[in-house]
Amino acid sequence: MDTALHGHTYGSKEIMSSLRNLYRNQVLTSLRSELKAMGFTSSGRVFRRSVGEVIHFIGLESWPNFGPDAYRFTLEIAIHAEALVEHSPRYFFGEVECGSAPLNIRVGWLSDHQCDHWWTVTSAAECDKAIKEVADVLRVWVLPYLDAIVSKSDLARVLRNRIIGFGWPAHITSWAADILDGQDAPPMPPIPQNLGA
Repeated sequence: MDTALHGHTYGSKEIMSSLRNLYRNQVLTSLRSELKAMGFTSSGRVFRRSVGEVIHFIGLESWPNFGPDAYRFTLEIAIHAEALVEHSPRYFFGEVECGSAPLNIRVGWLSDHQCDHWWTVTSAAECDKAIKEVADVLRVWVLPYLDAIVSKSDLARVLRNRIIGFGWPAHITSWAADILDGQDAPPMPPIPQNLGA
């Protein structure tokens, strides 16, 4: 038994909660090591690097309420640009953060999974396997994708050529692309209904 769990009775609430946290911490530790070598800094579960005119983000997303003895996770890939902030109302791209980026997509859509892929971990062996697969996905798929988007025009091009899995509606990303291309700020598109008044 892992020393972090020593002293707990198997099946107890303490050990089950500890297992989920243990797996999450192992994934985070591995991501910090892998992404630091790629130029990212970390703040909690979010990793960030500034390249050219844009900011790249990679965020660890945890499946809520999946159970105390298991951990389910994926990665959110996002790209933002300071140029959008001055033109954007707060409810769109008003801050340079992972969650408010105009390009925001889950890692599964960028990899050979071609879907919203989540890794599920219920044992130390599964955790090790997931960590290795994530490292491969970052090196083979994610880093080359991010390395190709370093300017405002790069980001505008990607926003116009949408791929499956984008989080924002097409008319919103098109509006952001116009601003990134240096056009006068067009009229603000309608507020999506799910964002409220």
